[in-house]
Amino acid sequence: FYRGQKIEGASAGSFECMEKGYAKDSWNTYYKGKKVKDASASIVSLGDGYTKDNWTVYYNGKKINDAATSSFRNLGYGYAKDNWTVFYQGRKVEGATAGSFECMERGYGKDRWNTYYRGKKVEGASASSSEGLGDGYTKDSWTVYHRGKKMEGASSSSFRNLGYGYAKDNWSVFYQGRKVDGASAGSFSCMENGYGKDNWNTSYRGQKVEGASASSEGLGDGYTKDSWTVYYKGKKIDGASADSFRGLGHGYAKDSWNVYYQGRKLGDATADSFRSLGGGYGKDSWKVFYQGQKVDGASVDSFEYMNDGYAKDSWKRYFKGIVFKD
Repeated sequence: FYRGQKIEGASAGSFECMEKGYAKDSWNTYYKGKKVKDASASIVSLGDGYTKDNWTVYYNGKKINDAATSSFRNLGYGYAKDNWTVFYQGRKVEGATAGSFECMERGYGKDRWNTYYRGKKVEGASASSSEGLGDGYTKDSWTVYHRGKKMEGASSSSFRNLGYGYAKDNWSVFYQGRKVDGASAGSFSCMENGYGKDNWNTSYRGQKVEGASASSEGLGDGYTKDSWTVYYKGKKIDGASADSFRGLGHGYAKDSWNVYYQGRKLGDATADSFRSLGGGYGKDSWKVFYQGQKVDGASVDSFEYMNDGYAKDSWKRYFKGIVFKD
């Protein structure tokens, strides 16, 4: 099965999963449950959607024309190369020199002469001094870039990535390449999942969270709280008790009286016994939930989450909260 759907023609006895949507049996290779045309069972996974057999290289199940199988290797973050050509997500990177090309970080790569973002040349960037900072940020000796675009007003010498999209130099704070108005660079720190704060305010995705104090703490999965109020993705959760509120993981949270999924109160869930199981599933002593919705007919006592959206109880199997049959 792939995502709850039967894979036609696949041999269960020899079937094995490879990586990121790829699998094979003794005769065929499959990508996302579909047979990969002409691919032999000698195929090997290279990571990041790349695979190859003795004759052909594939990206996400599609043949890459003109790629040399014998020398082809994955560089990470979508980049790959053979002895002659550089590729990004299966497409040739025009003008890139394979011999000196290296991957820097998400989307970025460079050769001896140029820097690239998602396979496109970054105009004006100095390859010799370019360095990846993470979260789409990179800089050379003079300029800072976000997702391949120059950031006006950012100081390269003091610029650093804080995580979760935030960055700062000695004078300004940035979120995903845009300046955060009013934020104090000297005291600003990143919390988690879009949240950050300085000595006076809390921000969510670069915007001030109205009413939130600088005593805010991140709880994970988009939740945060200060001494009085709980927030989900920067919006106040009415009625939530800050004192007892805690994140449970995978979108779920609870206080002493209520359970929440992605900031929404679950009216028929019991807080005292509720726990998150992973993959969007949760349960209390009487009910099972998937992404905050009750899974009808599920046996609470025997229900368990497996992986990749699959779960089971003693009588049924589920994919993303829906019963499926062989």
